Formats: sequence, structure tokens, C-alpha cells
Amino acid sequence: MKQKVIIPTCDNHQGLYSITVELEWICPRCGKPRGEIKKGRSFDGSLSVRVDTWENPCGHIDKYFEVRNEANANFLSLGDLHCACYNMNCKRGEYSSDCPSYCWIAEEIKRKSKAAEEKAL
Repeated sequence: MKQKVIIPTCDNHQGLYSITVELEWICPRCGKPRGEIKKGRSFDGSLSVRVDTWENPCGHIDKYFEVRNEANANFLSLGDLHCACYNMNCKRGEYSSDCPSYCWIAEEIKRKSKAAEEKAL
């Protein structure tokens, strides 16, 4: 079974950036089901962003960086970037290194999209 969850886009999310990913809802360490999804917050210093949280009944802890790596391993599970920046000149969906919402996930999505386009040719 798969579940969609919202997680921080990167460790330094500045209280603004999250991403929706779809995961196999099993613990990657033992294969048992992951826990019930609840709403929560991820903190970057004193700043926080709304995310989904869960506690695995098996006791294994899913760290967000591991969940991002798990999602990244399967390009299809990378979902929508959620940019909460208030820059009026920001063109949402056009992430570049000078955009405040830029992080490795955005770069990875662009890289894999380009590779898929080149493969289709």
C-alpha cells in the first residue's frame, strides 16, 4: 500500500518549503507497516513548516532525510514542491539557484525530467 505524505523539502526549509511524496507504507528496515499519519511541524531553528508525521509501531524511526532519499530513489514518487515564499517576482514552478525555495529536490526533479525527455527522443 502506498501513502502520500508532506515532508520538509530540505533540512534548511526556513519554515517555508515542503514536498508531497508517495511512499510504500512499509518500514524500510523491517518490512512492517508504517504508523498512522498525523499533522505536525518540522523546525528549522525557530521557524517551522507543516508536515506529516508518523510513529512506526515497530519502533524504527523514519528521518525526513531518509524519507527524501527513499522518494528520490523512485522518481515517480517525487510530488509537488510547496513553495510558501512571498516574493512577488517568484514564478512558482521555475526554481533556480537564486530562488529562495531552491534546494536539491528541485534540481533533482529538473535533472530527471530532462533525462526522461532525452530518453523519449
